Amino acid sequence: MPALHALSRSLSMESTSAPDVRKKMALFVKYIRNELKGSIRFFNYPVYSHLITTLNIGLGFVQGVQMDAHDFLITLFDHLSRAFVDELFVGSMRCILRCTNPNCNFESIKEESLTALTLRFPSASNCHVCDCLKMFNEEESLDVTEFAQCSRCGFNTATERKLSVTSWSKVLVIHLSRFCRLQQVQTDAQIEHTRLDTPISFPLIGLNVGSETDTILYDCVAVCNHFGSCTGGHYTAHALRGSKWFCFDDAKKPEEIKSPQVNIGENNSAAYMLFYERRPFLTVHSASGVASI
Repeated sequence: MPALHALSRSLSMESTSAPDVRKKMALFVKYIRNELKGSIRFFNYPVYSHLITTLNIGLGFVQGVQMDAHDFLITLFDHLSRAFVDELFVGSMRCILRCTNPNCNFESIKEESLTALTLRFPSASNCHVCDCLKMFNEEESLDVTEFAQCSRCGFNTATERKLSVTSWSKVLVIHLSRFCRLQQVQTDAQIEHTRLDTPISFPLIGLNVGSETDTILYDCVAVCNHFGSCTGGHYTAHALRGSKWFCFDDAKKPEEIKSPQVNIGENNSAAYMLFYERRPFLTVHSASGVASI
């Protein structure tokens, strides 16, 4: 693996300034693209692990400390080429905040970029990703820790929030909110968190995020799984290679997954991030045979 060894040496430079980290990430992405085209190849794992550790440090993560895969991805996006990220991963969403002061009811509207769509579970029992998407679109009352001062009346009151996606990216990253806050008795008290083991189902083919009349279809290409708790755990990945799905688990030989819709997309309590690729844009008026919101 001379290419991997050379890349590892190149990535081991001491400088961790933003421009240098971007150069390192560009080398890393180029290597992945060149080396993993076609059939699956097997890494020299110790060298590959060192490469990832070097990138973690360059991105500001502490070695030996539990990392969150979602945080890592967002930090990674911040260090990659802006044009690369914008073209593939960035969409947009609209946030409407409504003041609940009966003498005001002012609404503020803000457009925001969207690189990962964070979805909560509507219940602790089995749910479908479409249920999570519906919940994302529903108006909600913010809790007391999220109260904001109204720019019109000046009161710090309860606020209603309505979110909606206004532009869908080519690659949709769905982040399932498995780590949630339990309680915070005092403002300065330590916040307790728990990990939700809620089983979720999601289609590997034909996720429709469009409206009742316009279909926007995505196909799943990868799943990031988390096993463990808030304080420690283990990540694995399921990824589509050609027409077959494989499980990637550290240095273990990748294993092909038979019946992937059943073994990956049904009642999965480990799924943490879902990666979907958008089909060529097409507006149709029939959503039969696809999973729709």
